[in-house]
Amino acid sequence: MLFRTHILFGLFVYFVLDCFIEMPFFVLVFVLVGSVFVDLDSSSSKVGRRFFMLSWFFKHRGFLHSLFACCLLFSVVGLFNLWAGFGFFVGYLSHLMLDCFSRGGVGLFWPFGGKIRGFVRSGGWMEDVLFVFLLGVNIVFGVHKFL
Repeated sequence: MLFRTHILFGLFVYFVLDCFIEMPFFVLVFVLVGSVFVDLDSSSSKVGRRFFMLSWFFKHRGFLHSLFACCLLFSVVGLFNLWAGFGFFVGYLSHLMLDCFSRGGVGLFWPFGGKIRGFVRSGGWMEDVLFVFLLGVNIVFGVHKFL
């Protein structure tokens, strides 16, 4: 999935959780960071281009696209602030969930193998439909939350 879709899905998940859990507003920043952080392992991603050297060490959709990495990084961020760690965890998981629907798939249970693959082509028409849907829903949520 594309950067823009991960951002909007992370925002959507934040709005849904905010209906049930009263969270400090800064958690949203960590949700958004977590939702794109996962692609640091790809030198062709918007985030990975800035840290292209990481792609030398991590295979795209390898370790960083696993539940193990998600929990490990949540623990690191959570050491500094639990809300920040929670936001990062939520964003990270939202990224992994979306990537499970892509044709490339995700090895969620790394290092044990096996990929969960979907049917959506990254950048294809189905992702565009999802993007427009998320944009509309997020506008409604945002208007409701901030007005």
